[in-house]
Amino acid sequence: MDWKHTYINTVLEPGETYYLLYDFKSGHSIFMGKNCRLQNELLAHPIPMINADYAGNENKVPAQEMMQILESRYKEAEGNLRKQIEKSASISKCYQEYAAQYLLCTYASDILQGAYRVKDHIFPQEYVSQVEKIWKEIPQPYTQFRDYNMLTKNLIDQEARLKYSTLMGKTYGFLFTNYYPELLKKHKAQGDIAITDSEIATVEQWAKNLDSMTIKQYQTTDAKEQEKIENAFSNSALAKRATAIIGREDIAKMLKDETPLIDVYYAQHIADSMGCSQQQKDVIISKAFLQMLERLAMPLNSYGLDLAEHCISSEVLREKVLAEHRKYLSLQNRDITASLKTAPQDMSDGEKLLRHILEPYKGKLVLLDVWGTWCAPCKMALAHSKEVFERLAPYDVVYLYMANNSPEESWKNLIKLNNLVGDNIAHYNLPAAQQSAIENYLNIRSFPSYRLFDKEGNLVDVKVDARQLDNLEKIIKELNR
Repeated sequence: MDWKHTYINTVLEPGETYYLLYDFKSGHSIFMGKNCRLQNELLAHPIPMINADYAGNENKVPAQEMMQILESRYKEAEGNLRKQIEKSASISKCYQEYAAQYLLCTYASDILQGAYRVKDHIFPQEYVSQVEKIWKEIPQPYTQFRDYNMLTKNLIDQEARLKYSTLMGKTYGFLFTNYYPELLKKHKAQGDIAITDSEIATVEQWAKNLDSMTIKQYQTTDAKEQEKIENAFSNSALAKRATAIIGREDIAKMLKDETPLIDVYYAQHIADSMGCSQQQKDVIISKAFLQMLERLAMPLNSYGLDLAEHCISSEVLREKVLAEHRKYLSLQNRDITASLKTAPQDMSDGEKLLRHILEPYKGKLVLLDVWGTWCAPCKMALAHSKEVFERLAPYDVVYLYMANNSPEESWKNLIKLNNLVGDNIAHYNLPAAQQSAIENYLNIRSFPSYRLFDKEGNLVDVKVDARQLDNLEKIIKELNR
């Protein structure tokens, strides 16, 4: 089937086999199989959509007004569905149940999306609780479909904002330090660390004060005032006591190993607070694990393996998480040192530093890719590097990769995972100050960013992007004449 020419919104049930006949000329379609009545009913009777266009300016609509708008539109769509069902007496109960809960999912998702149209981009807790109530009432078994999964993700994100986030200007961020007291209590009970209840209380108060300090910093745009606020906090007696406690060898190691898992703990606690079934918990926690593994590009440590073993009851989902773990584990013994480069640490001028890095490649075109292990579009682009290498092979191009703010192990693993090695490939993971100096010199403000240098090491005044391969090849071909 040519998916570029058609799109069909349907639902498929596990264990069933479906065949779809689609007439591209007329646009008619039909499902075939032993149990495909629901799918054909969805083709014949599309579920009425909820009008999701919002009136008013963004961030200006009061939350109560937004809720009234959304409720009215949901009831309108629900009425249209009821009329549609009444017109056709042959519509199955299965269709009626699925369509009803599909509308509920859409309504609940629209409530959460409506948060972006109200003050501070966040709904009051009572509205989030209403979404949670709807989410719990959606009947089984037609729940594990795209819109339900999207609703679950949005609900978890919103719950995480309300329970764990810190207001940072006009947005919200997560301070891992907020979770330190829980980790200290857990590992004290397990006997892994030596710490008193009084010391845990000190760290708990320090984390609360750090949260308040962060909010204050984002309330001003004056850099000197921000520095003054931070210094006052850092020099306080409480901060000094707390940092001494968490800096102790056994505690510091534990926090370092546990910090990557905090998003998984958040997901676990939110799933518990939402009253999820074990099946739902397995899905939510597994997704959190997979997102963490993809983001960090590192195998699980002993804490992560233990958490996956005890928190994911589904063997299928647990194995999926462990398979990703093994993928990154398998990269550890691969030697890529020949492609990893360093620069003199005493160089701070961005232009001079870049010229020093480019010097060995005089006589060749150099394509610079500035990326980061934290950047999803960057990693998507790296996954297609083989296509770039093959297309540009005739032009003797050097590929220069410079990583922004990237942990060393994640950086190396992504290089290995995407096979970014070779005589014409060089990787730099410079100290933050040097990387920033080069980025400022090249006026880099987004990631990934690409720059092209001619055979004399001069920056070519043309916009290039490795993701637009046809255009890139055309430019390089012209320069190679």
